[in-house]
Amino acid sequence: MAYTIEKGKKLIPADNGCFQYVGRIDFDDPKRPVMAWPGSYADVNFTGTSAAVVLKNINLQEDTHFAVIVDGVMKKITLPTNREDELFTAAEGLEDKHHTLRILKTMASYNYIELVGIVVDEGAEVTNPAHKYDMKLEVYGDSVSAGEVTEALYYEGQCDPEDHRNRLDNSHFAYPMALARKLTSHRAVSLCWTAPDISAPTSSPEWRAATTRYSSAPTPRRSSGISPAGLPTRLSSPSVRTTRTPSLSASRLRSTAATGRTTT
Repeated sequence: MAYTIEKGKKLIPADNGCFQYVGRIDFDDPKRPVMAWPGSYADVNFTGTSAAVVLKNINLQEDTHFAVIVDGVMKKITLPTNREDELFTAAEGLEDKHHTLRILKTMASYNYIELVGIVVDEGAEVTNPAHKYDMKLEVYGDSVSAGEVTEALYYEGQCDPEDHRNRLDNSHFAYPMALARKLTSHRAVSLCWTAPDISAPTSSPEWRAATTRYSSAPTPRRSSGISPAGLPTRLSSPSVRTTRTPSLSASRLRSTAATGRTTT
């Protein structure tokens, strides 16, 4: 364990029922759920004055990151490459009251993260937000739809910034999640994958293994019910489909590209 928990703090493990998982999440190990696709996230409510996230970064390139959103304020955090469990401060010095926390997978196929849990004050309470989703939004797209270079301001109609190395990626600002926020007050999530034939680390056998498992596997093992089909690698613009939840059959739910999962 490459981190320590300060006196007066406690670890809330990732398999605690206080977390609501949304997106493509691998629950093969319930204590260490894996976020693979961009826009996947875990929501939790907590009380107290601080919160931190413990996770392991499985990087497939040097520059990777994730984000936390505390009470609606985003903080993007650069991840190390040591592939060890690490603690990252989400917020501190907060007013001692109820707060919201979202742990967001910001990048496409350049890394995936194993969530260990969150660290909060010893006397803090944690609860599941239990958001209700009345619509599931499915978007098939490419790296742009996955949030690549969305933080490059004033680059409309131009080439990407030179040597950005994905530091400007952020799935939160990509078309699928922005559309979901516009369509419903409940934040649904839509997931895309960086096209394998144009992505930087395609020469890595490890990268190919990861994309095979999380992009084109026939059935994601113990996943949160996201589309098991591989995504098209060449699309000029995203293709969007919306479905009202009451009309979904059990088989349709298993192939829906965005869903919420609440642990019990």
